[in-house]
Amino acid sequence: MRKTFIIIFLLLSASLYAQTMEMVLFDHQQRVAENPVVRLNFYEKLIATGLREFGKGSLNEQLVNYLARHEHLILKFKNSVSFANKNSKTLCQVQERHVDDEVDALRHLLLSGFLSLTMGEEHAFILTSLQEVRGGNNQLSMQMDVWNNFKAIELVAHHKEFLQQMSRTRQLDWMKAKYLELLESGEVKVLQSKPSSCQQSNIYPNL
Repeated sequence: MRKTFIIIFLLLSASLYAQTMEMVLFDHQQRVAENPVVRLNFYEKLIATGLREFGKGSLNEQLVNYLARHEHLILKFKNSVSFANKNSKTLCQVQERHVDDEVDALRHLLLSGFLSLTMGEEHAFILTSLQEVRGGNNQLSMQMDVWNNFKAIELVAHHKEFLQQMSRTRQLDWMKAKYLELLESGEVKVLQSKPSSCQQSNIYPNL
């Protein structure tokens, strides 16, 4: 799996990545498009589980289709996003949403790590990768996010047996501490440094 992540990251570009995902999901998307009941059920669950926070257009078509085919993941995805948004702000002591900086990097680490814990590495990698296929996401931002997602999933996978012996609360506390260490060490990629308690301006930019 590690080799797969690295290869995808090295080959990543906005056009190539979109083309690759389109090929992988072509048959899957056809099946969803042909079954309006599946899409109706998905949107019903979207509202029921509190995913309104994403808003219209925030979930790209490929991500919607994947979740529509794996409805048992919707609530887990929602909880992971909420966990990442809340804790990245809390840990970095900010109120507003940040983009392309340390807070953004930590949010991606926490999102991918939580997804890995709750649904496994494969679903976590697919969902976080599909999340990057959207309009307005430039290539450097995409590279930053995909690399940070990979680092988070890799860490959880490497310590899987150790984490399985913990309660969920201890798992999350361990994960937050480890991801802060990654951020401080410079292993996490960040496009720009902005004021927060997570700021490490001496090591950026590193893309």
